Amino acid sequence: MKFGNSILGRGPKALALGATLMWLGGCTHALHMVHEGDLSPSAKLGEARRVMAEGEQRVVMGFVGQTDYVDQARAKLEAQCRGGQITGIQSRYSTSHGFLSWTNRVRFQAYCVE
Repeated sequence: MKFGNSILGRGPKALALGATLMWLGGCTHALHMVHEGDLSPSAKLGEARRVMAEGEQRVVMGFVGQTDYVDQARAKLEAQCRGGQITGIQSRYSTSHGFLSWTNRVRFQAYCVE
């Protein structure tokens, strides 16, 4: 059987190189934790609005540049509900993996009752 100019026709070294490049360029995602907070008994959810904030931390070869990304996301969430009460907070912590690097992400969703 003849494969012509395809990667299979170039031998096992080319096939190994192609597989390695696909492996190095691939990425994965991991969801580590989701937490649902309680709703306040006095919250009128019909009058509440949904607020959301995200933060992320980039890590390259184990070197971390930003360590307060969770605090920043929390501050963004609180800024969207000035003068109101935040209730029913859902927090989600996940990681996206790349080649020699990864990104940690946190996402908060909640209700703002004013």
